[in-house]
Amino acid sequence: MKNLPFSVTLDTNHAPEYEWESFSKNHMISDTFYISEARIVQGESRYTTYFALTITDNSIVATIMSVTTPDMKDIMPVVLQSLPMIAAVVALFVLLLSQIFSKWIITPIIRLSRHTESAKLSVNMNIVPINLGGNDEITSLSRNLNELYEKLRKNYKDLEDNNVTLSLENERQEVFLRAFSHQLKPPISAALLLVQSMYEEVGKYKDTKFYLPKVKDQLISMQKIVEDIIYLSHRSENTRMEEQNLDDIVTTSLKELDIPITEKSLYLDIEGITGTITTDAEMMKMIIDNLLNNAVFHTPDNGHIHIIQSVKKLQIINYGTSIPEKLLPHIFEPFVTSNNRQKGHGLGLYIVRYYAQCLKCEVSVHNINHGVEAVVVWK
Repeated sequence: MKNLPFSVTLDTNHAPEYEWESFSKNHMISDTFYISEARIVQGESRYTTYFALTITDNSIVATIMSVTTPDMKDIMPVVLQSLPMIAAVVALFVLLLSQIFSKWIITPIIRLSRHTESAKLSVNMNIVPINLGGNDEITSLSRNLNELYEKLRKNYKDLEDNNVTLSLENERQEVFLRAFSHQLKPPISAALLLVQSMYEEVGKYKDTKFYLPKVKDQLISMQKIVEDIIYLSHRSENTRMEEQNLDDIVTTSLKELDIPITEKSLYLDIEGITGTITTDAEMMKMIIDNLLNNAVFHTPDNGHIHIIQSVKKLQIINYGTSIPEKLLPHIFEPFVTSNNRQKGHGLGLYIVRYYAQCLKCEVSVHNINHGVEAVVVWK
């Protein structure tokens, strides 16, 4: 260190009767900080003196510290005597840490176990998610379980909905097959009776030219029923949803009914504005065909049919007629008809409802003042 107002000299004196050795080290930490280290070794003892100088702006600080550094041989007995206590403290510390760690690990596992037990006993897969918090593996496992339960719940709900749909479909098919068998029985019996009577030339049935057309009519009636059923099944399995103009479908259906409309001198008025709807063109046309056909068929001569179109629904109102109240709850069932005098097998409104369900539409038919209103509502 430069520019000090004093000098530092390390001087050692010792008694000649003692054997000892010494050494010193100087450490220049910086221009303002200096440390001198002097050590004396006598036998098993070590004595070290530290002398430090620190220069500040207006003072010089001198520090002297002497320490005794014991030899390893001196402290070994103390260490050996302390080992049992050290071991006991370490063991106690380890047990305490183990207890804390095991509780930290076991608590979320117990919660997971209880959660899975409650999930096993849950009804309809209504399981409340578990939230452990944190970012460890157990928390990750809980999140995976929550995701698994959510997927299982959705699959269970879908399966439940499918089972309900399947049950309703099975019930519908059972009712349909019974009604179908019942509806086919009369024309089959009549055709067999006519054929058998003509074959045996019983009474008036000898006139085969007169009665063969009647047999043909019965066979055509059966053929029509079978064709409608086959087509109904085929179209429900091949739905094609596309943008369609409702006005075009209504116009086409009315053109096909132009002859009976003219013969009965019916008055039709159409109101409302419609745009495009997303639907299956053939299914929607079958719905509108059957509703318009019913309206034309049941409206008396010189009657009035009112058609209202909008972007959400179609209304067909025919005046001068009504549906018997006892028949209203069953009009959408197969082979139900209010007219036994005309050719009709009662599948019209059944087909309407069936196709409406395929297209996710709502259809209703009800009596109004002096008439009947059919309404189709789509989403």
